[in-house]
Amino acid sequence: MVSLTIIVSCEDEAGVRIPHLAVYSNGFLTRSVPPSSIIELRGTGFRPGETAYVGVVGFPNLTKITVDKDGRFSTPSIAPPTAGPYLYVAVVSIWGEWLVAESVQVQVLQVEVLGGSQ
Repeated sequence: MVSLTIIVSCEDEAGVRIPHLAVYSNGFLTRSVPPSSIIELRGTGFRPGETAYVGVVGFPNLTKITVDKDGRFSTPSIAPPTAGPYLYVAVVSIWGEWLVAESVQVQVLQVEVLGGSQ
């Protein structure tokens, strides 16, 4: 599993772009979210204009996105409905092969309702 880190630069020492994927909730970088919450998947360091597919491993229908001229993308998504760890991926085609360019693990937390009627 790849841990989530904040990268200041999206290029290595040789000037090669390094793809990064992050999950945001309510505008904040996060590693855990409530079930079925609205999240945002953001990517940097991708090839400008390339097509990528992003989503959760094991779930159907990855979302097709087009990377902007700066090598970035942002797309809304909905967290899985069941608590547990999930791996989000960004998949791209390189030399005719589909590869996982980047991944990030997100924990969907069980929401407990406090209080209640007695």
